[in-house]
Amino acid sequence: MSRKIFTVVAITLGMIACKNNSQPEENTVPSGPQRFELLSPEKTGVTFSNHLKEDYVYNILNYEYLYNGGGVTVGDINNDGLPDIYFTATFGTNKLYLNKGNMKFEDITDRAGVAANAGFKTGVTMADVNNDGYLDIYVCRTSREDDGKKDNYLYINNRDLTFTNQAQEYNLAGNANTNHAVFFDYDLDGDLDMFMMNHRVGFDQATKTRLRQSDDGKITRETFAQTPFESSRLYRNDNGKYTDISASIGLNTSAFSLSATAADINMDNYPDIFVANDYIEPDFVFINNQKGGFTDKFSQILRHSSQNSMGSDVADFNNDGLPDIMTLDMISEDQVRYKQLMNIMQYERYNLLVQYGYGHQASRNMLQLNQGNDFFSEIGQMAGISNTDWSWGCVFADFDNDTNKDIFITNGYRHDVTDNDYMVYTRDSIQKTGGVTPRRFPDVNEFLNIIPEHKLPNYMFRNKGDLTFENMTNAWKTGEPSFSNGVAYADLDGDGDLDLVVNNILDPAFIFENKTSQLADHTYLQIKLSGPDKNKFGLGTKAWIYNKGQMQYQEMYTNHGFMSSSEPILHFGTGNEKSIERLEIRWPDGKTQVLTNVNTNQKLNLKYAEAGNQALTVLPKPAPLFEDITKASKLDFVHSENEYIDFNYERLIPHYYSNLGPYIAHGDVNGDKLEDIYIGGATGNQEKQGEPGALYIQLPGGKFKRTIQPDFDKDRNCEDTDSKFLDVDSDGDLDLVVGSGGNENPDGTDYYQLRIYTNDDKGNFKRNTNAIQDLKQNVGRFLVFDIDGDGDQDLLIGGRVVPGAFPTIPKSFIYKNDKGVLRDATAEFCPEFSQMGMVSDIKAADLDGDKIPEIVVCGEWMPITVFKKQGKVYKNAITSFGLEKTNGWWNSIVIADFDKDGDLDIVAGNLGKNSRHRASEKSPIVMYAKDFDNNGSIDPVMCFTRNGNIFPYAQRDQLAKQVPMIKKKYPRYAAYSKATIQEVFGDALSSAIKLETFVLNSSLFTNEKGKFTRTDLPNEAQIAPIRCIIIDDLNKDGNLDVLLSGNDRGFETETGVFDGCTGLILLGDGKGAFKPLPSRESGLWLTKDARDMALIPSSNKSKILICGNNNGSTDVFQLK
Repeated sequence: MSRKIFTVVAITLGMIACKNNSQPEENTVPSGPQRFELLSPEKTGVTFSNHLKEDYVYNILNYEYLYNGGGVTVGDINNDGLPDIYFTATFGTNKLYLNKGNMKFEDITDRAGVAANAGFKTGVTMADVNNDGYLDIYVCRTSREDDGKKDNYLYINNRDLTFTNQAQEYNLAGNANTNHAVFFDYDLDGDLDMFMMNHRVGFDQATKTRLRQSDDGKITRETFAQTPFESSRLYRNDNGKYTDISASIGLNTSAFSLSATAADINMDNYPDIFVANDYIEPDFVFINNQKGGFTDKFSQILRHSSQNSMGSDVADFNNDGLPDIMTLDMISEDQVRYKQLMNIMQYERYNLLVQYGYGHQASRNMLQLNQGNDFFSEIGQMAGISNTDWSWGCVFADFDNDTNKDIFITNGYRHDVTDNDYMVYTRDSIQKTGGVTPRRFPDVNEFLNIIPEHKLPNYMFRNKGDLTFENMTNAWKTGEPSFSNGVAYADLDGDGDLDLVVNNILDPAFIFENKTSQLADHTYLQIKLSGPDKNKFGLGTKAWIYNKGQMQYQEMYTNHGFMSSSEPILHFGTGNEKSIERLEIRWPDGKTQVLTNVNTNQKLNLKYAEAGNQALTVLPKPAPLFEDITKASKLDFVHSENEYIDFNYERLIPHYYSNLGPYIAHGDVNGDKLEDIYIGGATGNQEKQGEPGALYIQLPGGKFKRTIQPDFDKDRNCEDTDSKFLDVDSDGDLDLVVGSGGNENPDGTDYYQLRIYTNDDKGNFKRNTNAIQDLKQNVGRFLVFDIDGDGDQDLLIGGRVVPGAFPTIPKSFIYKNDKGVLRDATAEFCPEFSQMGMVSDIKAADLDGDKIPEIVVCGEWMPITVFKKQGKVYKNAITSFGLEKTNGWWNSIVIADFDKDGDLDIVAGNLGKNSRHRASEKSPIVMYAKDFDNNGSIDPVMCFTRNGNIFPYAQRDQLAKQVPMIKKKYPRYAAYSKATIQEVFGDALSSAIKLETFVLNSSLFTNEKGKFTRTDLPNEAQIAPIRCIIIDDLNKDGNLDVLLSGNDRGFETETGVFDGCTGLILLGDGKGAFKPLPSRESGLWLTKDARDMALIPSSNKSKILICGNNNGSTDVFQLK
């Protein structure tokens, strides 16, 4: 198949000016026209409701999936052009509704013969199983026991509005615990195969690890099924009859699987399967091996995932041509319900799950952004979709036809069974006094009515086109409180917008009519596929539309969300366009069709019979800027942390402070005109020796050689937190100063001694204890700077943290070089420097054009701070430079003239947007710290601001472990969940340390005549904490570019790991705007926990990028 090359720019990759204060305040209510109307059952004739009556055979106490609800499928069963609706009921009668037009439906269940009255029904899908051009209906069932009611139904369409169950004839009855099924052509032989998603039912074991020990003693996770009913299965279509080939391809699973979606995840033109798994079992990413089977690549593709994955969907939401993944969990955005229902996984438990292969998991919705190269960055919190309470079905679709796929999420759980007061007091008390029995509760509902219940609104998120979403639930009128489960979308009235159908527990099903067509503000293009003989609805077909440099991509699969399937059409919103330039189709067997200048506001019927071999667009792949030379460089340094867990000693700190290295010093230490590097080491403990820092000499050809340095080895148990080459003794060669940090040892111990190593002019270093005054303190970054103008090199030292006493402000120092001896001269040059904060970076530059450099400092819980020389002393000049209220969790700064206006601007790396934390001047994050319980240790209590009130972040039990009096003051969780920090601690706050954070976004500070204006860096730079920044003209266009790297896996479990940064280049335009260049285009993949980078010249006139990673190997790339 030939392919044609076009230039297409994905929406999110265009030149992006930095955005000012992009995160809305919490009271902001999105506006816009009402797009949906909830139609009444009287209007539609759809009266179906999934009524649950609990008894002692089935209730939520003995079967935890009882409230999962039912599914819904939509498709045109009689080929009259109107999509029809089928609902599943957990125990009652399923219902089939024939679309009569004008949003009116007729119940034809009985005459159609599809009631499926018996058993416990779950998911449903429509597919043309017998290849007659009519949709059939596949209904799934499960059961808590082997009761003969596990067989699924396959209702074959008789083409006369009646159906016949032929599951046995097609060998698709299953006799398993089935939640859903996916029809797709997995082996590309032209017919539809089927993936049957089954699940475990041993809920008493759901949160327990299953481990096995191999012959070599290694302990690993047990993944095989324990019963014949729980493993998912793959059925191959063999000339119209289905064969279970699961055993032959090694498909043997044991998980609480809740949703499955087919998609070409790795874009190799073979369909893959994503499966969302509940409880602690990690999700499955079944990648088609093109040899008749699948390989689960979850651990290679997803860095972390939802803890209780329920509904899921796969689609390209950011229009870059790569499929992204969303999963749902059960965490509330309401701070009261969040604390009332939430139980935080203990850090030891979390690490245990990671150790045995369960992966990094967090209890929240996840949005996995496909970066290419089998790497997904999870951005759900930045996107604004992470907290939607107990959520079930999620679907990507363009509901407002603006070219961007939006998200609809169903929500609600019949009873709040995770309510902490219920769990700790009500249920526990009843269990201890005999439990729930027929004798005690003749009707089990007498007990169930004690459990709290709250109907919840479903969520609608509008895609803003910048990797973020806006909550339009109220504005678009889709938030009717309910217990909603399955959801499907379809153009029920044929007006060119997508309506919604929702299956509810207790309430009538929702039919949301989309009014976008009546608003006439956007156009659309729909595609109905007429496929080949054995796949007449074209499942697996890919479609692209191209218009004005933008692209959209979709695949034809109908399973989306939870237990449901949507109408088999491809729907593209086309904005305000009356036509689109190019439509491309690729059928599963590789045949193609291309249409140009296609009018919008129509439904096309594209036929496989008319397909040929037309050239498809190939997105141009620019030559990568970087090449990975890690292996060839011989720079084999591996940073290795010990097993110290900070949270065991300081429970309420936000993240580790024992994992801050390694940092890199670079310079020519042996006089050969090539820059060499020192990479800092990590401390050890009784079980493990520390890893000493290492000096690598650069050789010709971009290679490095590690040198033997005995004095480095002697200091191997120091944690190196910064290092700089400087000529301490003014003898013409570079000496080395190394700072020590970490969080393991008390301040003042030898482990924290600042170290000077003197160079013998040949690159051999000796510890010089006489070259520096005694300084035994945890330090952060250094700045080599001639502060007194005497021609030698002085040293500015930022204090990082006081071990065991967070957030006490550590001392920072200015050390004057006094004839080769560094002495404390802080009081002489800048007394204010001593207590400025928890410093993470220091730079010097002339910010106001007076030819005298200012000192610029950043750190955690402190503003970007500028010290200006006034006479002989440097004084704090935050206000004069307009930097007040910039307090953040800053990690790094660089200074340069990015807009070419003649003055210097600042780029600063911060925590970013992709966390549970939000901060602004109006709603800051506040830290109160004091020994509240008078036990001799500081209690740091971090708080958030909501509607002017300040609340502690910590859950009741979490805070009570640090301050035991909390448990006595708040015996019930409900009272604590509503309590402000003032109510919790009262007058004790008046004497507490108080720190505030107003900014969390990585930022550009533009210098405007000596005053700085802050704007956000593009969202691609907000995915993870930015720990290190390099500036250079990387693409040689005359403009400065910015290279960012970061990540941090050392945060507490409620916040979770930051692992989505891949090394981002922001290409500057010389005017202060940046174009994000993703790793798949730059060639730069920095996916570990980066701490420092150095860009140094090499012998071949190119540059070498070295990235030091915490607890990992070093990355080395060559700039081409």
